[in-house]
Amino acid sequence: MAFRNPANASGDWTNPANVTASDDVYATATATGKVITMDTFGFVTSLGPGEFLLIDFIELRCEAKVTTLFGPSPTMTLTFALSWDGGTSYTGNQTASWAFADGEVYKIPVGLLGTGNRKSWGRIWTPSELNAANFRARMTLTALSNLATASVDNVQVELTAHEAREMGVGARTNDMKLVVMGG
Repeated sequence: MAFRNPANASGDWTNPANVTASDDVYATATATGKVITMDTFGFVTSLGPGEFLLIDFIELRCEAKVTTLFGPSPTMTLTFALSWDGGTSYTGNQTASWAFADGEVYKIPVGLLGTGNRKSWGRIWTPSELNAANFRARMTLTALSNLATASVDNVQVELTAHEAREMGVGARTNDMKLVVMGG
């Protein structure tokens, strides 16, 4: 599946809805602790009878920059978490921290680096958890250089999954990818 923009974004950044498109129009914040929550990414997770999705991993991509009135290479840290139940519960945070050339925009991957649970955000996802009512992405500004402004143009989510079929009469075994996780 391709990267998807959220249809909705809200929070205590200035103009939080600006993260819904890659258009050089930014949501901004000048203090840590500011949060944007995004939803309605438009994932298609329903399949035909006897078919289901196995979720492999979820990746976020963020277009961001930081500017400052003075000083060398401003820095900021953003943390991201995902919800599967409409924002009641969230995964653990995944942190992305950068030193920026002043005002330069970076496209930053989040949540795909590493192996194992980091790719799945520490949980096994079901298709029903990825619908508009349940799936949320939360971004929090957790660190920022003195007198700097954090600016985020776009946050996108990509879902990587594969189709599987129930095994039944006449089913071919190569129709299903079996994933075994050991502990």
